[in-house]
Amino acid sequence: MENTNERNVKVLVADPSALGLFGLAIITLVASSQKLGLTSGVSLVLPWAIFLGASAQLVACINDFKHNNVFGATAFGAYAFFWYAMGFSWMIQNGVFGEKLAASVDTTQLGVAFLGYLIFTLFMTVGALETNKVLFLIFVCIDFLFLGLSLSSFGIATELTHGIAAWSELIISILSFYGCAGNVLNSHLKRVILPLGKPFLGACLGAAVGGAVMALFKVGAVALGVSGLPLALLIADGKILPFLVGVLASYVAGFFFTSILGFEDPTE
Repeated sequence: MENTNERNVKVLVADPSALGLFGLAIITLVASSQKLGLTSGVSLVLPWAIFLGASAQLVACINDFKHNNVFGATAFGAYAFFWYAMGFSWMIQNGVFGEKLAASVDTTQLGVAFLGYLIFTLFMTVGALETNKVLFLIFVCIDFLFLGLSLSSFGIATELTHGIAAWSELIISILSFYGCAGNVLNSHLKRVILPLGKPFLGACLGAAVGGAVMALFKVGAVALGVSGLPLALLIADGKILPFLVGVLASYVAGFFFTSILGFEDPTE
């Protein structure tokens, strides 16, 4: 009689989302600085595109596949290869592979690729509704990024659409840094330090209401500063009272929306 011994080995793989989001945060920060005119050229955008935008997200993709997370693996993988392709495109445009290849560049082809990624991101945004709200907002901003990139590459309202792409990319970076920090700290400290779900969305909606009230009263600041009550010291034209009304409106609206949406973050 033959004896068979079976051994089941369970391989534990940590959630790779924080690494993927960090890679996305860094490359979009660097790339948006070029689009916004704060820096020039793409020579020093290239290494961050290849190692952070592409490779870090590819590592996250591979490990999400091990988690059987089809959505996360597909998202990280698709955007990883996007940044590999962008890196090679920039090298072609700058003559790394020869002047003949650089001379035959047709940027409309990039517009077609951006359009393809816009289609991909649109249905991924629908899927992101079932993830945390920070990730959903990142996908919404990526939609605007590819919309702006596509239209500007096709020569449609170039200045406006380039601006949409630039500012969307910067917001993606800010949200990705927040998402990365939330994933790391909430997991490491085993409690919610930075909310990623319903409380975050409620706060965003509250801030939108407060911003709308301030815009209605044409409240402006003389310089950049921290948000909230401390900003009152920088409010221009004596409009401190309308500013305080706006802050109060944001707090009340934030509480209202969070009460409706709920206070609990989703648990992984």
